[in-house]
Amino acid sequence: GCSRANNRLRYGVETTETCYDNFTAILKQFELDQRYIVSNVNFFMSVPIDDVGKAGIDAGAEEPGHYVDLRAERDVLAVLSNCPQMHNPCNGYNPKPIRVIVRSGA
Repeated sequence: GCSRANNRLRYGVETTETCYDNFTAILKQFELDQRYIVSNVNFFMSVPIDDVGKAGIDAGAEEPGHYVDLRAERDVLAVLSNCPQMHNPCNGYNPKPIRVIVRSGA
């Protein structure tokens, strides 16, 4: 996920909110710290790899209405962030809200 260190390195900015900020804020509510942040999954982010193996960030091709279904086989704490990044094309330079539906049962 994006972080202040990445923003400083890539874009020379210090003040942009980040996914890492979102993750740490939510974990703090459960008395957990950054040690509990594990590798994240970017469901709708395009990360092309060029001919020399360098990863980039590209505008996603997803349209509104695309979704992902996840099923937990045990109790979990899932922390979500809809990338507040404004400095790269991962969200068209325009962060938008997401909708999350949590179902329990069968």
